[in-house]
Amino acid sequence: MSTRSKLFFGFSVLCGVTIIPYVHYFQNEQSEVLHEGPLKDVKRRERKLNEEQKAREQEYEEQKRLQKELAESNKEP
Repeated sequence: MSTRSKLFFGFSVLCGVTIIPYVHYFQNEQSEVLHEGPLKDVKRRERKLNEEQKAREQEYEEQKRLQKELAESNKEP
């Protein structure tokens, strides 16, 4: 084999040895990101529901307060 062909073969082997582990690493990273997606969705949904629940509770308390004021104002003729 000529020197050029040996260099080309060595370069090809080096590229293969470096690219293959990188591809596996990249696939594992992507897989982890994909698995985290549904977990993030669940947390986001729970946070949104908690915020909505708090808003409903505050509105309920405000309605109770207003009804109490209305009842008191109707008693004072």
